[in-house]
Amino acid sequence: MLCWLAPASPVEARAAGADDDSGFLAGWHGTWRGRLENLPARDGAPPIDVVLEIGVGPDVDDGCLDWRSTYFESGEVRQVKDYRFCRAADRYVFDEGAGLELDASIFGDTLYSAFRVNDVQLVTRYRLDGDRLLQEIFFAPASGRKVRAAREGDIESFAGTGLQRIEFMRSASTHRVLFIGNSYTYYNNLPGILEAIAAGVPSGPAIEAELVGRGGATLGWHLESGPAVEKLRSQRWDFVVLQEQSLWGGQAVDGRARLADPAQFHDAVRRWVALIRQEGAEPVLFMTWARRNPPEEFTLVQQRLAAGYDDIAAELGIPVAPVGLAWAEVHRGGSVPSLYLPDGSHPAAAGSYLAACVVYATITGFSPAGAPSGIRGRPVVVDEEEIAREGEGEAVLVDLDDAAAREVQHAAWRVVSQRVH
Repeated sequence: MLCWLAPASPVEARAAGADDDSGFLAGWHGTWRGRLENLPARDGAPPIDVVLEIGVGPDVDDGCLDWRSTYFESGEVRQVKDYRFCRAADRYVFDEGAGLELDASIFGDTLYSAFRVNDVQLVTRYRLDGDRLLQEIFFAPASGRKVRAAREGDIESFAGTGLQRIEFMRSASTHRVLFIGNSYTYYNNLPGILEAIAAGVPSGPAIEAELVGRGGATLGWHLESGPAVEKLRSQRWDFVVLQEQSLWGGQAVDGRARLADPAQFHDAVRRWVALIRQEGAEPVLFMTWARRNPPEEFTLVQQRLAAGYDDIAAELGIPVAPVGLAWAEVHRGGSVPSLYLPDGSHPAAAGSYLAACVVYATITGFSPAGAPSGIRGRPVVVDEEEIAREGEGEAVLVDLDDAAAREVQHAAWRVVSQRVH
């Protein structure tokens, strides 16, 4: 049972008492995003993401507030519910339309509502805490176990059958993302692809992305040279995606990738994370992929890359966009056009599309399913100082068939969601 059977929306409470008419639920307005958690957990159940839009509709009067709850399963809309939360003379009411109204009460900063649907009792609780909204729905049978006590009279006890929980976070309407990396990022204009993916997934936020990239550059180079630090400090960013050189500064010898010791890579990440946090942004590591050749070493190199990124991420408490792991899964599958350019290292358009899907899922928490399979945007050019930037005009960035795009989207979401949960 999904929580749309309950008054499931973030507008159901306010910290003020019912007799306070000022700013009716003003703190709840905006867009909220979260993931539904069923307890006990259901094995194999797909994730249910919920978007709650509060106060974005045309309210009829000051005594009611419109909101919309949209439920997504694997990135696809499963149900949309429109509600109104209204203030009556002595209580609050959830108006679900068609004459269905559910009473609610506010005590302190928490709203409660209790009701019965056929043979199931539901008790809902909603609490707003800044940019966090916690919703819980407790399920119990309508008939309980009768307990007789001389002093209290007849008592009926109800054993809970389940709990639904959603921890919503207030969402900005647009995420601003800065990429710092090299050709693995700027080939095919990965930031531009990310913007287009976000625009094609209505459940998630819009994204504005920019890049600072130089061919072969390490994160250490970006700290000491080039415009990356200045770019970080010049604007407000929500996320900064850090992409290290594909061999951590190592080299390919006789066609075989030789990863350097990760110590310098890790030191650069520590310094970057401190700078990024000083600017109020969230750092994200871009896990790169193993080179195609030699194929017998592909899995081992990818495992070492993943461990290097995960180790420093765990130390610093930062997320990793597991591009390399999703890349390995799609590469082994063999049904998607090559992720690599002929050099066996740099990304073809399909590879950049996969990387953008993984980054999108990581920073938004939403599946990229439904994103366009064909994307046009500005090409990337490299200036006289070997710094990449967006050029003029428009070019084809991605042109996949729909089946290949769906497989890439689902692989990206599968890998990201498995690591989160």
